[in-house]
Amino acid sequence: SNRLLPHVEKHFHEKPREVETGLASLGLSIDPAQYTAPNITFSLLKRITRKRINLEETITMHTEITFIFKEKFLGQILPLFSVSM
Repeated sequence: SNRLLPHVEKHFHEKPREVETGLASLGLSIDPAQYTAPNITFSLLKRITRKRINLEETITMHTEITFIFKEKFLGQILPLFSVSM
């Protein structure tokens, strides 16, 4: 959030080299039982790349993956991972 930027700069005692605005993120939890299965990350990335949407960043952890992208793509990315209950 832009309103928090001055607080972050004060905390770290330096200005960032770059500030990106207008970003959104989507975090997905992965079942720990599926963690050792091959191509989990690739299969999730493939959903986004088929729409030709650039990712700003991808963060992976043991049981979670977070995609960071331009906010304008949020409406296109969310349906790719919607689960019907």
